[in-house]
Amino acid sequence: MVIIGSFVLTLITASLFKYWGDFSLILPVAFIVIMVNAAIKLQKIQDKENLKTYKKILDYMDNREVRNDPKTQNRKRMNLEKSSLAIVGALIEFFLMYGVLSVF
Repeated sequence: MVIIGSFVLTLITASLFKYWGDFSLILPVAFIVIMVNAAIKLQKIQDKENLKTYKKILDYMDNREVRNDPKTQNRKRMNLEKSSLAIVGALIEFFLMYGVLSVF
């Protein structure tokens, strides 16, 4: 929830650039730092507890038993999925920020 909230606030505050100038870049940068910090903490929990899927993360957070499924333990596939999701997310954020800035 923190990551999504920071994402939305980054988009909103990026539109203030036209009105406040360079000073307005402080807020989006702060929200990006919060977003990255939350993602790093989540990644540390995933690595420590060997959580690979969203279902396993939910089971862990709800204090339920986390079952290891042999199908989801393919490390190369998981790394490729993480990398592609990060790239797609960054592209989406870029185009949304560009769209917000072009409107204002």
